[in-house]
Amino acid sequence: MKYLVIVAIFFVSAQAIDPKIVAEFMEKVTRFGEKCMEETKATSEDVAQIMAHTIPVSHEGKCMISCVYKAFKIQNEDGTMNSEETLKLMERIKESDAELFEKMMKIMKTCHGRPELIVSDPCVSMRLA
Repeated sequence: MKYLVIVAIFFVSAQAIDPKIVAEFMEKVTRFGEKCMEETKATSEDVAQIMAHTIPVSHEGKCMISCVYKAFKIQNEDGTMNSEETLKLMERIKESDAELFEKMMKIMKTCHGRPELIVSDPCVSMRLA
């Protein structure tokens, strides 16, 4: 999960990325976030922690992040990373910011295929990366 929080932070904070792509991404994050907050019963404190770029302390907050990842199709139901969909999302920024793309690829390669990161709770499994 740390990996994907890092990806999201890079994605929205990189100044070289086409503003249209960032706006589209943020619109989806907002839409998915609202749905997932309700679904997981995450609190406004959980959301504040996420907005502060930290992993929420509560299980509901962690599940909210997992829910958003699943909505983007970058996390599988078992909590593992969906590399194919993650790559598709990252490919959108390659032309705008090749350096950022390479950093994100390095993070993805670090996390991909690590069975020790898979735990029974999909809300926390990617957080172990």
